[in-house]
Amino acid sequence: MDDDFLFHRWVKFEEDVEEGGNRWSKPHVATLSLHSLFELRSMLLNGTVCLDMTAGNLDDITELVLDNMINTNQITYDKKAIVKDAILKKHRHQVRRDGTIMVLGGIVVEVSSKIC
Repeated sequence: MDDDFLFHRWVKFEEDVEEGGNRWSKPHVATLSLHSLFELRSMLLNGTVCLDMTAGNLDDITELVLDNMINTNQITYDKKAIVKDAILKKHRHQVRRDGTIMVLGGIVVEVSSKIC
């Protein structure tokens, strides 16, 4: 095949937690709704987009973004600390196993150690 006609395709599959939260769905290709695309366009046009900044860590980036949001009246100065805490909050998996205990959104569920 000629190199001019070589195409590359990248597809990301996602899985959802099914009802009950103890198993994952079959992998599928994620799609965006038209509403989501309009929302993305609105955020790019009206939201804070910082493409070029000098920052050494996530805390510096957060400060620059929040300062920009205050300057463009997207948030008030008194909300800065609350928004910063939300941005820097540690990621928590929806499903986590600790021994034989499964934590689902704060609800502790006992899980059998046997695999069927």
